Amino acid sequence: MIKIQTIQKASPADKAGLKPDDSLISINGSEINDSIDLTYAGSDNPLEFYIEREGKRKTLSAQNPKFTETGITAEPFRIRRCNNRCIFCFVDQMPKGLRPTLYVKDEDYRLSFLDGSYICATNLSEKDFARIEAQRLSPLYVSVHATDEPVRKKLLNNRTAPPILDVIDRFISKSIQLHTQIVLCPGINDGKILKKTVDDLVKRAPDILSIAIVPLGLTKHRENLPNLTPLSAEYVKSLVKTVAAMQKAIRQKHRTNFLYLADEIYIRAGAPLPVQSHYGDFHQYENGVGMMRDFITGFTRELLKVDNLKLRSKKSALVLTAVSAFPYIKKLFSLLSAKTGVKFSVSPVYNTLMGDSVTVTGLLSGNDMAETALSVTNPFERIIIPPNTLNTDGLTLDGLTLNGLSKITGKPVAAPKSLKEIL
Repeated sequence: MIKIQTIQKASPADKAGLKPDDSLISINGSEINDSIDLTYAGSDNPLEFYIEREGKRKTLSAQNPKFTETGITAEPFRIRRCNNRCIFCFVDQMPKGLRPTLYVKDEDYRLSFLDGSYICATNLSEKDFARIEAQRLSPLYVSVHATDEPVRKKLLNNRTAPPILDVIDRFISKSIQLHTQIVLCPGINDGKILKKTVDDLVKRAPDILSIAIVPLGLTKHRENLPNLTPLSAEYVKSLVKTVAAMQKAIRQKHRTNFLYLADEIYIRAGAPLPVQSHYGDFHQYENGVGMMRDFITGFTRELLKVDNLKLRSKKSALVLTAVSAFPYIKKLFSLLSAKTGVKFSVSPVYNTLMGDSVTVTGLLSGNDMAETALSVTNPFERIIIPPNTLNTDGLTLDGLTLNGLSKITGKPVAAPKSLKEIL
């Protein structure tokens, strides 16, 4: 049963007479427990809605000849929590006082299907498997980390974790495809363990759609947590070469590449970023894979069209970015300044909230960005921040809005998503 939040006008649900605050029990006899059930059961014709309103139950009907959506927006479902205690878990390393949702450890296959959130697949019941298989909830995003079971259990800090290859093979046998990730922890799941993990996943292509190797993140807030080794410059240089050889072998056998390294690894290694075509359809974009290359490509493409764009603002700007992205952003905005005559100054923001080892834009706090802007002595008239420093509600990690940043800095602040918006 779900509670209805809104009803779209002229939709099948509206024509049937459903109302906000009704509780929807089933559609055409299929039980409705969340938005996935709603979409799955609601794409039918005709539709019979079994509801509860003010303590009374009734059936309402509507035609849906075009097999459109029902028009119902349900209240968000309760997120299933993680049953692991991963030794590298980033949530355990976060300081107090951030947005409340950042402390939620989710392990929900529904979010994996809907939003691309990664699951370890350690809390799936037989009922969960049956539903995933029946509704073809594919692709799913699975954190593998290691296919060596003792190593994986150590990483997850979960002795009862089911064998991951058994889980993967069960999904594949039911035509469920997977995107996978490996959070690399030096001395634990690298070397021969990494090779085995990659080999095991590659053998299951094309149902394994992608494999991402991403670095563990270590903040300065690791009190009473296991000692882990960060990825050194020499380590990542060797890793880039090792993975390049794996990628070459994959291309030779499968005529395409689906093994990727996070941007941060190339940047730390001082290695060139792969070309745009290397990333295919950018399946691992939100995982920090190909994000910088895609930004460079898009920015450069738009830069060529600048002569055809009308400059809405000729005001000088301070561009804030993370330490890892700084060299790339500085170069691009220097080109933009030369072409437009608008002065863009670029400054790196050091992450005092999380620690110097955290150098990506998505983990910059509003206060760190504001402090950086206030410390800049060169004159500027506006501030530009990375759009991925804000969530969908327009809040930074520490809950500041663009208006809040403007009040602190005394300058208008924007988070443009394209060069056209910048200009």
